[in-house]
Amino acid sequence: MARFDSQQSLERLSSPSVWESLTGRSVTGVITVHTFWETLRQPVALVVLALAGAMLLVLFRTPFFVHEDDVKMYKDLGMTIILAAVLIVCVFAASKVVHEELENKTMLLLMSKPLSRRQVIVGKFLGIVLAAAACVFVLGLLLVVTTYVRTWLDDPLTAKGIGGPEAIAQLRRRAWEHVGSVLPGLVLVWLQIATLVSLAVALSTRFSMAVTLTLCVVLFFAGHLSFDLNRVLADAPWPLMLLGKAVVLVLPYLENFNITELLAYRPVSFFGQTVQAEGGAVAYSDVWLYILPVALYAVVYCTAALLVAMWLFRKRELA
Repeated sequence: MARFDSQQSLERLSSPSVWESLTGRSVTGVITVHTFWETLRQPVALVVLALAGAMLLVLFRTPFFVHEDDVKMYKDLGMTIILAAVLIVCVFAASKVVHEELENKTMLLLMSKPLSRRQVIVGKFLGIVLAAAACVFVLGLLLVVTTYVRTWLDDPLTAKGIGGPEAIAQLRRRAWEHVGSVLPGLVLVWLQIATLVSLAVALSTRFSMAVTLTLCVVLFFAGHLSFDLNRVLADAPWPLMLLGKAVVLVLPYLENFNITELLAYRPVSFFGQTVQAEGGAVAYSDVWLYILPVALYAVVYCTAALLVAMWLFRKRELA
């Protein structure tokens, strides 16, 4: 049924009336919007995102029996759940975004219209990445609200005014610091998903959905183990070391996006001072300064992956 709906929507996208109305509008933009809604309408997306939201709500009031660290553990688990859920949805969509349309012959119909293969690849990538941003935003908003509320619920005596105005002000500041540490984590989650989506789109131009999904799982774990692979290769024979270094160089270094432990468990100085100074506070500005080069890395890597996708798709027979 999902395939039939997708084919119908593609036929509508390829209809003459649609293309006749594109005067002054971007063809890439039309493909982007179409892919955006197709990603969010797929049944697996609705199920996975609903489960993720339900898990966040269940964990919201689940006691972790860790003194004063329940909110920190909730933030850690919450960002992990959001990453896993949105990654499943978007990689699943990206893994079939080209291959399924080639199998259905709808790509042949689409390419008969006045557009290039480059526009198809870019439009589909942007559509899935924007869908990822929407999913991260919705689930992230739920995490932000529940994190703020849980900070108050976990300290009911202070919340009721016991301890005076100073204690309430301190609790309010702590709640906003917890919220503030979630926001950069969500940005890094989105950047990591975008990086993997670019690889999935490139693989989808040549491989079936099952193969692409398998390769994406391998790339996900290999990308997070890149640093460890470098250490192992240091003691390997030089031919194997050179080959391994070349492979590691191509792999996405996903640990760049993984500072969840720091954001969840280390105090973040959000107002120029921090409530909990033990362990060393992290300046909020330093967190965003770290994200800037990581975002640049993601842009460069996605661009390289899309160039490879365009090259592979250009040489792919449509019939």
